[in-house]
This record gives sequence, structure tokens and C-alpha cells, in this order.
Amino acid sequence: MSVVSGDGCWAVAQRCDISEADLKKYNTRANFCNTLVSGELVCCSSGSLPEHTPAPNPDGTCQTKKVEEGDSCASLATKCGISGTDFTKFNTEQGLCSSLQPGQHVCCGRGNLPDFTPKPGADGSCHVYAVQRDDSCAVIAAINSLTVAKLEEFNKQTWGWNGCKLLWIGTNICLGTGSPPMPTPVENAMCDPTVPGTQKPTGNTNLADFNPCPLKACCNIWCQCGTTEDFV
Repeated sequence: MSVVSGDGCWAVAQRCDISEADLKKYNTRANFCNTLVSGELVCCSSGSLPEHTPAPNPDGTCQTKKVEEGDSCASLATKCGISGTDFTKFNTEQGLCSSLQPGQHVCCGRGNLPDFTPKPGADGSCHVYAVQRDDSCAVIAAINSLTVAKLEEFNKQTWGWNGCKLLWIGTNICLGTGSPPMPTPVENAMCDPTVPGTQKPTGNTNLADFNPCPLKACCNIWCQCGTTEDFV
């Protein structure tokens, strides 16, 4: 018997034409009546439930669903057509249900989650992402099937990267392996690679060597040239 939205044990037992006590006897899951999920199958007689979870793909990966705004593990289990218990069995990441992000993928059945991580470009450059308002490393990582640790690792050489605790809106960052991106141009920049029109270098040219200040002036973090202590 398939559970429908709003069902409790009494309603399910009525459709099974058995007593509520028998329903609990045939379905021995702890706290069964309080954990029913719409779409899950329950036993109306003695025996085991038939296998009803989606089979893995030929390559051993699981079938997936993409998280949408407002989703919970319960709603995702329903979309997958499986029980909440099966959902947690197929998605074992600690803290998953409290950290779901729109765009993230979850497994609906047996198998490993497919590789959704962004791939480098044909020229060896990394997959570039511009930081948006309200972004965090946790959000960016989850949407792109990464970990925060991986995001930090990929951006060790990225210009303007200050770590996950200080993300700047508009900063170009790497979402995978490959050469780092050019930074976003700054309209009034006088020095460093943020000067508008600066072209991406070839080879191993250090971005810090681009557009140096004239004479003995120094370039500060605001891309301006000067000779006072503020520019050292």
C-alpha cells in the first residue's frame, strides 16, 4: 500500500482492511506512525516489502533529483518515490538534511552520486564563477558538488581570494582544477591585473607583475598607486 499525503496509521490501516495494531506489527520501523512519508510503501500483511527503489545506472551511479527552493529531505524522498528511511540510507552525508541548497543533487536509489563537479576548459583554465550577493563557500560548494575544503584548495592562486571568511561580490573564483581566472576589471584601477583591458597572460607570468606603478610608487589593495605608508 502506498502512503498518500495526510495519511496516518489509522487511514492506512483502513485502506489495508486491517487493524492499526496489525499495521504496526507488519511494519516494525521505530516510531512508524509518526514517520510516514507520502509515496512510501507499507506492508498490509506479514512479509517483506518488495524492492521498489530506483536501480543504479549502468556506470554504478545513482539516479538523482536536484534540490529546489524550500525542499526538505522529506519532500525529496517523496519526489524520489522512496521512504524517508531509504532516502537517508542512500544519502549518508552528515548534516545533509539541515544544509540542503537549491541546485544540489541527491541520490534517489543505490549507487554513488554522479560527478557533477565543474570541469576545466580545453585551454587548461579552471571553471570560473563570479561570487554573488549572499553567497558563501558552503552554498557555492554544495551547488557544484564540492566541499568547502576543495574550494579553498582550488583558489590558492586566485587573484583577490581572501578565503571563505571574506568573499567579495564579483570576485572570479575557480570551481575546479586549472589555471586561475583573470580578476574582474576595476573601473578606476591604476595598477595590478584589475586595470581594464588587461589581457590574460600566457605561460607562468605572475599576475602581481601586471601594470606596475611608475617610479617607486606602490600599488595598494584598492588598485591605486602612491608613495605614502598607505601604499606600502
